Amino acid sequence: MKKLLAALLLVAVVFCGFSLTVSVHMGILQSQGKVVDAGFGAGASVLSYPDDWPMFHHDPQHTGFSTSLPSNGLTLWRFPTDAEVRSSPAVVNGVVYVGSADNNTYALNGATGEKIWNFSTRSQIGSSPAVVGGVVYFGSYVGGVYALNATTGLRIWQQDIGGVSSSPVVVDGVVYIGSGNNRVYAFNATTGAQMWSFFARGEVSSSPAVADGIVYVGSSDYNVYAINATTALKFGSTLQAATYTRLPPSRLA
Repeated sequence: MKKLLAALLLVAVVFCGFSLTVSVHMGILQSQGKVVDAGFGAGASVLSYPDDWPMFHHDPQHTGFSTSLPSNGLTLWRFPTDAEVRSSPAVVNGVVYVGSADNNTYALNGATGEKIWNFSTRSQIGSSPAVVGGVVYFGSYVGGVYALNATTGLRIWQQDIGGVSSSPVVVDGVVYIGSGNNRVYAFNATTGAQMWSFFARGEVSSSPAVADGIVYVGSSDYNVYAINATTALKFGSTLQAATYTRLPPSRLA
């Protein structure tokens, strides 16, 4: 059987008192010949996704492309949190990972919406997690960037780089992420050791995109930067200057 019922993750912020919810809607996915139970009871199996969504906008290039298409908008489940959900979820091996402004990152069963684990930080989480190699990477407004075991939710490492709303991207064993301290960082994905940092002239809440050895990221200083992923120099013909700059609106009048 080449078609199966599964679930495609869509995030909806639904106000209900002081609580918000994560919603999942029904879709049709193409499988490789394996039928997966998509029952909605407590004993329903974890969904098997032919096309995981492991990080913000799907991949390091932020293509936002998926082969999984929804067929309708029927709600399968809702999971309430205690504050706004600005984080975009990642979905890997049938588990939904998402942050909340209630200071928690959650791992949820993709079929039932049941909580598998949650990890509490000291502040709100607007950063969208990246899940690579069994590790969940994300940022918090206080405490910097975290790496958690995707199965248990236990902390593997943490780097305090100030407030982080940027969503991490993970490429070839390196975590790239921006910070409110005006820097872009590269960390060893396994150990958390800092490999380099690049100073911008404004906060970096943009999520880096990485392609062909170059890190592309925006800043509140009105610049878009292209950074050599290995050396952290601004990338250009001489590796010295390749930023796109526009004038602030106040100077365009």
